[in-house]
Amino acid sequence: MLFKTLAALGIALPLIGFGLLVIQPSLNINVAIPLLRYYFVTLAALVGCVISFFVVAALRETRRIRPLLLALMFGWMSLLYVIHGALTVGALIGVPHPAALWSPWIALWGGGALLLAGAWLPNQRDGRLVALLASVGGLALLGFLGLAAVAPQVLDALSGDTGRMAQVSGVLVLWGLALFSHLWHWARKPDGLDGVFVIDSLWGLMAVGALHLFADGQLGWWLHIAVLLLAWLTTMTLLWRTEERVRAFHLTRTYAVASAIVTAALALASGEVYSRIVFGNLVDEVVTGSGAINRGLAANLATHLDLESADQLAGLQADADLESWMAGQLANFDVLASGAIYSLQGLRVYPAETQAPSLPAIVSIGDVGFLQASRGETADRLLAPGSGATFDPTDDHYYALLYTPVASPEGSPAGVLITLRDIPGLTEAEMSARAQGLGLATIGLGALFLALLGIVRRADRLIAERTGELERAYADLVAVESQRNDLTHMIVHDLRNPLTAIAANLELMVRGIRQEVRGGNTSDHTAVALQAAATTQLVGRALGASQRMMGMIDDLVHINKFEAGEFQLDLEPLPLAELMQEHSDRILPLAEREAKTVSVAIAPDLPMTLADSQLIGRVLENLLSNAVKFTPHGGSIGLSAERRGDAILVWVRDNGDGVPPDDRARIFEKHFQRRDDNGRPIRAGAGLGLTFCRLAVEAHGGRIGVECPPEGGSIFYFTVPVTAQIAAPRVEQVPTTRVRIPQ
Repeated sequence: MLFKTLAALGIALPLIGFGLLVIQPSLNINVAIPLLRYYFVTLAALVGCVISFFVVAALRETRRIRPLLLALMFGWMSLLYVIHGALTVGALIGVPHPAALWSPWIALWGGGALLLAGAWLPNQRDGRLVALLASVGGLALLGFLGLAAVAPQVLDALSGDTGRMAQVSGVLVLWGLALFSHLWHWARKPDGLDGVFVIDSLWGLMAVGALHLFADGQLGWWLHIAVLLLAWLTTMTLLWRTEERVRAFHLTRTYAVASAIVTAALALASGEVYSRIVFGNLVDEVVTGSGAINRGLAANLATHLDLESADQLAGLQADADLESWMAGQLANFDVLASGAIYSLQGLRVYPAETQAPSLPAIVSIGDVGFLQASRGETADRLLAPGSGATFDPTDDHYYALLYTPVASPEGSPAGVLITLRDIPGLTEAEMSARAQGLGLATIGLGALFLALLGIVRRADRLIAERTGELERAYADLVAVESQRNDLTHMIVHDLRNPLTAIAANLELMVRGIRQEVRGGNTSDHTAVALQAAATTQLVGRALGASQRMMGMIDDLVHINKFEAGEFQLDLEPLPLAELMQEHSDRILPLAEREAKTVSVAIAPDLPMTLADSQLIGRVLENLLSNAVKFTPHGGSIGLSAERRGDAILVWVRDNGDGVPPDDRARIFEKHFQRRDDNGRPIRAGAGLGLTFCRLAVEAHGGRIGVECPPEGGSIFYFTVPVTAQIAAPRVEQVPTTRVRIPQ
């Protein structure tokens, strides 16, 4: 609702102002202040140009054509108005240039064409079309600038009444078609962007009308600038609010926009300051020289007239002798355009009015320079072009008015000599100084801008890199947290089974003992023996479950110590054959329950090794447990060992499904689990057993791996040195070296 109200006011108020200026021409006052126009229009257009193309760069990521066309339209128009403002007469150039007249119309031609294109082009992502439109616009701008620089007479020839009416009619038709096209689209399917196009079309039509009906510099002419600024501000604000990507913060881009605007403002201000300094120095030089001439002329005049009092000068009658003498004096001082003698009352006593119309017959009471001269002081005043002096108002020169007292023999003022000096080159010098100042400031500030831009780009890259690192660290933290949660669930799941087995077996033991106590028949040795056997079996199961649970906990603790480099091996002579037979016997009852066979084949000459029996035993237990777990019902598991050079090779074979090639390199990683086609783990577990095996074997200086023979199944193998060759565990790298296993 607020937007609709503001939009209605934004359209109604300029229309009301437009109508009042048409109905009451007296309200259409002249506001032709060259420097105001130069600075306001140029700076506003530069700001509009920078921000518009900043929005284009941001919207280019979305590649939505219609918003891009809006931003391109205002970027194009801002560029042309920069040219228009820079060509203001009296700022950088002294005579009107036809490009200043044509640049607003070309801006409206291009803006209307882009606005009309926005009504019919599909609002889809098409970067090539946008690049094509930008290229056509750039070529058109270069063509216009080239024509203005090389053949401005062509633009002058096209500026006649016929050409002007043709261009006004064409621009009105173009913007009118854009308005009706967007109204038609908006009526069919109301859309916020169509509303923006409609409002911009209305404002564009008002700008065309104001530019055509009102003379350059009048209040009505300024109305078209205000309307275009209003359209630009509204459109950029809405694009900024509706396009989320535009609001993404980019340090380099934001700095470039802000610095370009500040650089432009400082360059314009520096150019003006420089021109003021140069101008002031030139004026001081001219006035100082003219003052000396004026004082000499006043002294000669007093001597020639033999003045004794002010009354004598007030009653002076001009005669041929005085006129001849005065003409000779002015001829000697050729820098003076004219001169006049005034009484202390401000009345001109020489020459007659018809002879010197450039100086007033009566000096105004408020003329400070005359008052100072009447008190015996010299004074001066600079008259700017078009300042309303009594000399030719169409002249574009600066003039200096010099007030010098004409002294009597006693030294008191008897009258005032006022001379007028024409300074024809001062206007050109001022514009040249402004251009030089602007150029020097642009070069200096531009170099500073580029240097700082390089620093900011470097900082932006560093920020982006650090942000990426933080994002990756956060992602890793989230992954670790997820792994921790998964590990917690896995450990809880894995520990629940042995704990349940322990609790169940203990409960059966308690029940058996209670039944024995209640029966009270302790003489039945057979029953006691059976009860003892059952109790022993239950205790064995509970003990086995507790040992499995302790093994999993030990795996987790050992892995953490291995990774932290804190684990110390307890090395002792180890009969590996006995250890292998012991662990195969432990796993045999579990295998037999599932009709699986376990065979052991150990070379008779297998030597002893120096190793940590607890760690190597745990490695054997994990590999045998995995083999039983993944071997199908009725399958077979084989445990073998033999000497290979300076190492003992141990391998565990099963006839399960084997390990896919993609998983073989990762199967020893922490928390890795084989998964089915749906991404679910094939077996429940924490994924720590094989990781422990790898770290324990590597801590002994050995290596571990897996092979899958063509006939199926898996062969997990590891080596341990015959002699003590202790190596630090390699935590990050999984060994890929293959060891040939006997078939």
